[in-house]
Amino acid sequence: MTTLSSKTPSASYGDLLQISNSNGGIDATARNIEDGQGTASPLQLATDSVNISNGVFTLTGTGRVYKNEWVTMGAIKLPGTKPAAYVDHGIGGAYEFSDATDDTVVAVIRLPQDMDKTEAPEIKLGWTSATADPGDDSKQVVWQVEYLYCSAGEDTTAAAQDTVSTTTSMSTATNGLVISTIALDAPATADQLLLLRIKRLGADGDDDLGDTALLLGCGMKYTVDKLGAALS
Repeated sequence: MTTLSSKTPSASYGDLLQISNSNGGIDATARNIEDGQGTASPLQLATDSVNISNGVFTLTGTGRVYKNEWVTMGAIKLPGTKPAAYVDHGIGGAYEFSDATDDTVVAVIRLPQDMDKTEAPEIKLGWTSATADPGDDSKQVVWQVEYLYCSAGEDTTAAAQDTVSTTTSMSTATNGLVISTIALDAPATADQLLLLRIKRLGADGDDDLGDTALLLGCGMKYTVDKLGAALS
């Protein structure tokens, strides 16, 4: 038997997991977890399982977790048309989007290898403004994302496959962080890159901030492929 501790489970040892079988599988006849109060209770595996065999670590089941792929400020670039302005902001920097214009930045995200491409990801925009919302949602910004998924051999200069937008209220605190969420379509299995063009639609009737908006960064929230899979 292989165990994580050679001691017998008891209240004096705190939480303890016992694993048996030479291949590292969890044996239903030898699985104990103490709850910290000295009471042993069974480890519930349900349909999800972990296996280590011949050096291969395999996770199987229907469980899902979310991850975020963050695009740093240095990886966000300015296009040739209607670029936003890079400005100092606090101890870092931000891209400044003017009011009543369509200032723009661009970015590229490599789709993670553990991404479940049957699930639609979300773009997260982190931004702020020196103007605070008075609390009645009367200070709003409209963000737009044009995006294009690309697989190997596809035209990276093709038109955006879709354009989506969201209207988000300002923080009630001056320079308070706001996160705007924009849902995309799911990529194809072979897609490798996500090309983004991010605009503030400052001239839109719903954008009534009346001040500059500062983009601090963006990220992609995605769903991990099941619990994982062994390499083939």
